[in-house]
Amino acid sequence: MGSYKYAQTSIEFLLIIAAMIVIITSLILISQSQFGNINALKEQNDAKNTIYDLSSAAKEVYSQGIGAKKKVFITLPSGYEASESYIANQSLKLRVRGTDFAAVESFDVHGAFPGVKGNHWVWVVSEGNKVRIGTALISLNKNALYIIMSGNTTTNTNISVASLTTNNLSVSSAFSWSPTEVVASMSPGSFNLVSGAAQDIYLQFSAVEDAIGYYNGEITFTASDGSNNESIRLPVTVEVVSALIVTAPPITVVPSMWNESIPAGFASYKSFTICTNADTAPSSVTFAPSPGPPGSWVSGIESLGPMAKASCTNKVLILTVPAGTTNNIYSGSINVVGQGVSNAQDTISLAIQVGGDPTDITGPVVYNITVYPKKLYQDDPVVITAIASDETTGNNTIKSCQIRFDSGSWFYMTSDDGVFDEVSENVSYNYLSGLTKGPHVATIRCTDSRDNIGSEYSYSFKVFKEILFITKGAFWSGDEWDWITWIWIHHSFLGYLWNMDIVSANSVISGSIDTSYYSSVVMSDYSSSTLASNLLSYTSGGGVVVFIGKSVQDGPKDVFIVPASGNPYTESQITITDNTHFITSGYPLGDWVILVSDSQIYGVSDFIGDELATSEKFPSRLVLGVVPDRGFAIWGTTKPYRLYNGGDDISVNVIDWAIDNSTLSN
Repeated sequence: MGSYKYAQTSIEFLLIIAAMIVIITSLILISQSQFGNINALKEQNDAKNTIYDLSSAAKEVYSQGIGAKKKVFITLPSGYEASESYIANQSLKLRVRGTDFAAVESFDVHGAFPGVKGNHWVWVVSEGNKVRIGTALISLNKNALYIIMSGNTTTNTNISVASLTTNNLSVSSAFSWSPTEVVASMSPGSFNLVSGAAQDIYLQFSAVEDAIGYYNGEITFTASDGSNNESIRLPVTVEVVSALIVTAPPITVVPSMWNESIPAGFASYKSFTICTNADTAPSSVTFAPSPGPPGSWVSGIESLGPMAKASCTNKVLILTVPAGTTNNIYSGSINVVGQGVSNAQDTISLAIQVGGDPTDITGPVVYNITVYPKKLYQDDPVVITAIASDETTGNNTIKSCQIRFDSGSWFYMTSDDGVFDEVSENVSYNYLSGLTKGPHVATIRCTDSRDNIGSEYSYSFKVFKEILFITKGAFWSGDEWDWITWIWIHHSFLGYLWNMDIVSANSVISGSIDTSYYSSVVMSDYSSSTLASNLLSYTSGGGVVVFIGKSVQDGPKDVFIVPASGNPYTESQITITDNTHFITSGYPLGDWVILVSDSQIYGVSDFIGDELATSEKFPSRLVLGVVPDRGFAIWGTTKPYRLYNGGDDISVNVIDWAIDNSTLSN
């Protein structure tokens, strides 16, 4: 009886424990569900706050004018999808777990969100008619460089580049300056910055005697900390005045013209730089547009406050074309006056073209798609350019263009003049990460100012590899391994990456390898006469074959560039003292014996020893020859580990020559 009671008590205890487990498990599941909901809500709030803060900062700095900037702290949630988020044209879009959070501005924005989730400081910077958003690495002490000088003089100035990050930076600069009437120089061109450091850049401008007028260019500073990159453009204007003018004009406005195509119902923003000379300090600067359109369309013309002598300031003006305005070209002006100073005035000329069909429902067309470089190698950067036009499909301005490679994601292209504001735009995209060997398709689509998306236009092109190394059999011989290893550890003098695939002769003969995607074929052993037809077909298409190592014994004979029998080394010999061919240029090796056989030229050198290589039992000489019009080169038969520095250099030149002389292309 007692045992029964104990058993009953145990069963009741187990039932109580089981019930508790069920309750606890339910509570855990409910907590997890609630936690998931809370986490999802937090991600949404973080995304909304990020977009709101960036959009607000963009509006703020834009209204302040060029050079204004604001540092914004943002949080990118754990579900942040970097590849589907962008800042371009007039939009900011942040994607989090498949949901888009966006803001649309009335002005252009460009830049990028940070590449990883988490907390980040981001700079929002006004560039006059657009706003840049992204990680800020450097700052300049000037927003624009304006120099006034007379002809036949030299002027020096400087600007300062400062670090805005705790990381070490490498900074490079590119000075785009084409005027010949004013010679410009800058130093240093590249430098490093540690945290908080600054670098002075010194510039010199020398004007020829008869130079007069405005000369323009720009300096692009590009900074990198290894993970992030930033580029800042600094416009440069040099005004050369007559030597008879003792001082510069009291007031100068740059640029002096507003020439733009704006659709009816749209607005455009433009930044102008107003400068005083060394003797002028106006109490204020006023802006007076001409009566009627387009002067009556200009706003933001509030006066500037007092200006100091020899100073510059920026003014952003807004021009809004009323909806329903007739398509035409409207001309006018804006008179800029420095108050309180005699003759302190300048003029901004207006030339505004209004166009576009308000009933347009057709997107832009794309043509002249071009790939640079013309011959593209694996892992090389590629630049795709095109022309987008809405002239025949509504005559509205181009708003944006996108590109994708094969079936990948869409990327935004850039306008060559920096802003999408015309009915026809030259656009480009720089694909830095490179593409794999094989066929590829670039597809471009563009959108006009009425949000009409045009058709997709595709361009097919090929990506090559530099070298196809063909082995005699399925397994590499010792000699083949030596040459393959030599190629791996040596580098091109011409800057090629020497990407190489290694395949057997049988795979080429069977047709499983398409040799047309390789600029050169290299062989160090050869025994199959069946391969000859493949090599001849490959060279007839523009490729170049290099016979090295043991392959020089039978390969050249099999493709008919040396006699099939007899001793070619004794036929039609001539001797020259200096070989100026690319392969041997720069390496004066003494007398080269050039042999002519079947009207083809190849060469033989007896220089075994200190200059090229150690001697071998067989053969006892090095063979060098090229047949440019047939697409063949011969070099050997020495093993690569027997080469001295001179022999290594010539070996590099032989392979470089083959790649460089290949005419295989898109």
